[in-house]
Amino acid sequence: MNNRSESFGNLQNQNLIKPFYILTRQSLLSILLITVSFSYILFSQQAWASDRVVSILYDSANPLSKENFDPKSISVKTGQEVTWINSDELMHTVTEGNPSDGPVANGFDSGVLHMGQEFKAIFDKPGQYEYYCIFHPFMKGGISVTESQVF
Repeated sequence: MNNRSESFGNLQNQNLIKPFYILTRQSLLSILLITVSFSYILFSQQAWASDRVVSILYDSANPLSKENFDPKSISVKTGQEVTWINSDELMHTVTEGNPSDGPVANGFDSGVLHMGQEFKAIFDKPGQYEYYCIFHPFMKGGISVTESQVF
């Protein structure tokens, strides 16, 4: 009788363990699926964000330099942020406007950017935006902002 009791007990334990194992496996699969989804979203946003980065190039203060901003012009959707990074040894600004007319009143302006510093601006209105460096007015760039489509 003891052998039967032990066998019955083992069957009960196996029946309890099996649903737990299935539940654990489903939980692990769910966690894996969520992790992969978040990773995809995170890396996608980083890829999109990297498309909205403008580098102030090394030696861009040299008037003979053909490239000052990389890219020189950029297109974004409304609500998106653009980041400028000063990769030059000299100070620069990112100032909305152009050298002929000067800065735009209430426009975006980074102030002085030292090497390695960055400036971010969000564009909420569609349009064409010009910018330049106050210290080196030959350094010019542009931003084209188009309306985001909401589905």
